[in-house]
Amino acid sequence: MKLMHMLDKLFIVKATTLNIGATKAHKLRAAMVGGYDNLSATSVDYKNLWRDYPTLVGPSDAQCIIDQLIHRRDTYPNFYCNYKVKNKSLIGVFWVHETSKEYYSKFNDVISIDATYRTNKYKMIFVPFSAINNHQKTVTVGATLLSDERIESYIWMLNCFISAHGKPPNLILTDQDPALIHAISTVLPTSQHRLCMWHIMSKLENKVERTITKKTEFKSGIHKLVWNTYINPDEFEICWNMMLDEFGLRSNKWLAEMYNRRHEWNPTYFRHIPMSGLMKTTSRSESSNSFFNRFVSTDNLLVNFMLNFDTAISKQRHEQKKLDAKSNNNKPKMICMIDPYLIQQHASMMYTMKIFFKVQKDIKKAYTMCYQKSVLNYNNSQLCTVAFYNKITEMQTKFQVPFNPINHTIECSCGKFTIVGLLCCHSLRVLIDNNVCKIPDMYIVPRWRKDIISVEKHSFGQQWEFCRTKTTKLIEEACRAAESCINAAADDDGKLEDLIGKLHALRLERAIVPY
Repeated sequence: MKLMHMLDKLFIVKATTLNIGATKAHKLRAAMVGGYDNLSATSVDYKNLWRDYPTLVGPSDAQCIIDQLIHRRDTYPNFYCNYKVKNKSLIGVFWVHETSKEYYSKFNDVISIDATYRTNKYKMIFVPFSAINNHQKTVTVGATLLSDERIESYIWMLNCFISAHGKPPNLILTDQDPALIHAISTVLPTSQHRLCMWHIMSKLENKVERTITKKTEFKSGIHKLVWNTYINPDEFEICWNMMLDEFGLRSNKWLAEMYNRRHEWNPTYFRHIPMSGLMKTTSRSESSNSFFNRFVSTDNLLVNFMLNFDTAISKQRHEQKKLDAKSNNNKPKMICMIDPYLIQQHASMMYTMKIFFKVQKDIKKAYTMCYQKSVLNYNNSQLCTVAFYNKITEMQTKFQVPFNPINHTIECSCGKFTIVGLLCCHSLRVLIDNNVCKIPDMYIVPRWRKDIISVEKHSFGQQWEFCRTKTTKLIEEACRAAESCINAAADDDGKLEDLIGKLHALRLERAIVPY
């Protein structure tokens, strides 16, 4: 049997951070080195190392985590952590990276707390705190491991969160866990609390007869109704009751309970809360659920979990950096319309790419689907009535838009700016008609700007040092240097042959073990 080289061992450890098992890791490694004959170990060797890994960590698992938290706290000034021990057992861990603090300082309007993940062999609960960034992507702004779901544990967790960030969020979304809801009312009394719609709607299939949930018209109808941010409470209640009658659901106890609690979860009842529209994206989607589930496993040691978590968060940070670069360096295509062209250009300079396209869509609607039906002048201001014509439904809706031509303050009866922090097409129509070439500063919400996160805040250099000795760090550096040389020579066979010759010569000179 061949001896297992250090690179194979490192590869297995790295594979664990992606929840890749020993057999698949062996196959991947074989593909990378050009076949199984070039591997230093068999699939059984990989499995044995994977099997013995927990024994290697053993009873020091929790202590490793505490040691690493303290190391990070002492090494990185803006890293926050806290932990709780009872009867020599770790019962709570909370930590926040420097980058997470930066994200929270900019995106603390709506935060989601999810206490539904079971993550490791000790049955500890993983509770991530999530926000929505300026690209409408989920970012993690805090993380907790708890041994139980008692009120006291959640109170400890929330106190850690406030200690780390210094201020409470405006709006918090959770599942229906009564202990967590009680803890929030105790620790964060100034924060608005609502139930996560994703958790509620994910129960639909189990709470309503399958013969009904299989009907396309029912599923699409109820989703359009409950996720609609813009209808008023009267419209919601009429449509809800019509749905119950249409599908014979008057006797469904769960739907009746959800209707009685509608003020806690349906967006139509809290349109007045600034940025409440973010709950549509902060309510955990299937994609963010998949993101977390990729690195949580009931077989994980705590060390495994932390390694996996860091890998996932590093990817999240990389995505933010990539999207920021795209927004700063790329120029989006303008829609060729004479009047709104300048306002488009201004929007493209202010907003991230994702948000600009949303604004551009409303500019197009303003130009093609809206017109001012009447203007009433009073006290140097205007009360504009804007008609919106929906070409699909062939319906016309009127909106009241007060506008001050002097200071450019504007407001629309649709309430979109309060809900999502972006001007609606009705307001944009009035601005265009008044020859306003820029979106007024007071209506450019900082959280949507492309420059909200400074470049120096993109770094994520905090790595767990477990299994990262001086030797392994040097090996990682050597691998990166070797790959860099290969990439530089990749387009020239002559350069590749020369590189291979030099590597062979170096191997013989240093008496390095042949591969």
